[in-house]
Amino acid sequence: MKERTEVDVLICGAGAAGLTLAIELARRGVSFRILDRLERPFGGSRGKGIQPRTQEIFEDFGIIDRVMAAGGIYPPMRVYSADGSYAVKTMLDAQDPSPGMPYLIPLMIPQFVTEAIMRERLGELGHQVEFGSRLTDFEAGEDSVSARVVSAQGEEQINARYLVGADGGRSAIRSAVGVEFSGKTLGVRAIVADVDLSGLDRDAWHQFNDGDMERLVAICPLAGTDLFQVQAPIPLEGDPDLSAQGIERLIAERSARTDVKLRSVAWASAYAMNARLAERYRVGRVFLTGDAAHIHPPTGGQGLNTSVQDAYNLGWKLAAVLAGAPATLVDTYEEERRPV
Repeated sequence: MKERTEVDVLICGAGAAGLTLAIELARRGVSFRILDRLERPFGGSRGKGIQPRTQEIFEDFGIIDRVMAAGGIYPPMRVYSADGSYAVKTMLDAQDPSPGMPYLIPLMIPQFVTEAIMRERLGELGHQVEFGSRLTDFEAGEDSVSARVVSAQGEEQINARYLVGADGGRSAIRSAVGVEFSGKTLGVRAIVADVDLSGLDRDAWHQFNDGDMERLVAICPLAGTDLFQVQAPIPLEGDPDLSAQGIERLIAERSARTDVKLRSVAWASAYAMNARLAERYRVGRVFLTGDAAHIHPPTGGQGLNTSVQDAYNLGWKLAAVLAGAPATLVDTYEEERRPV
């Protein structure tokens, strides 16, 4: 075993929540490490919408220009009828910005691009994610948390003032501290896939069979890429065919379009929709943030945006307490964020 390492904060999980927390701590001079059990960054578009309040955070981080340049605005939606005609729905009403609401329009940018920009910013601040590093065990005391971490370099003991679980909806840290994850499975299962296809314009979000959960399919051009995101509900049982041929067949069956051809699938996933909320966001020196604290259906990018906003709230408070502010300040993290 390596020698024990001392840090102020150990972050487990390098998605949007973990990266937000890391950037906030880095720019405030707090010592930390950020680990992720994956060998490489997540490569899908799962959360593609950046809401106005999250854009304010990205402005504070100095990355809003990069995010805007890498993404785009949401296109109008074409809702197709059975005869092939369609109605066009605009996604937003025009408004003027104000000091209280400087950003008004959600941005579309695939999650893997957003997180790449955040890792770039973290690197500029002198830190990087330790991919392929897994928290295997930890023990929380009154003044610190002792954690055991395994990576390709071997086993390491890390002693931290605080441990933050940003390790997703199936959070091992949340389970380890015995926090209930109340809520429900919503009885809906769906696929989401990033694909290279031909046959559809890129200036619209295409939706077929609106309101029919057995035949609905939505196909949206992913701003900043040459890809489209395909979303469709699927039966609760069985293994969906997520190959290019399988997704092309699903689109043809539901849209009655034989001209939509898939060249490749960059990423695809099947998931069951849940709505759950952690009973507590803190147990002693262990905190939960992002999907580890709450999970949602994908509509509106709720998971991604609330995760970034959680971690932004937690980050400055941890930094302030570590710099000498009253320890009770971090109690306001749960008080402020859990109701959201």
